[in-house]
Amino acid sequence: DDDLARAHGMDLRQPPRDWNEELQSARDLPVDSPAARSLRARLVHRVLSEFGEAAVRAASAVVRGAVQPMNPTEPARSHVYIYNGI
Repeated sequence: DDDLARAHGMDLRQPPRDWNEELQSARDLPVDSPAARSLRARLVHRVLSEFGEAAVRAASAVVRGAVQPMNPTEPARSHVYIYNGI
């Protein structure tokens, strides 16, 4: 089970990331000095980049059929998927 999860980019040892919380925390950092603005910009960029990479992995897993819909009894057009917090 762990091998299958790792193959699809999931880590069952840790809870899924809270992307919104991470981004909001980075955006809430102070910008009162050039160093603070630079740190804030790097953190926002990192969170957005990692989210983009995770979103691509999630979409690929859904397309491959590696992720089961949360509502399998609904028509395929209405399926909802959650994968590592995305």
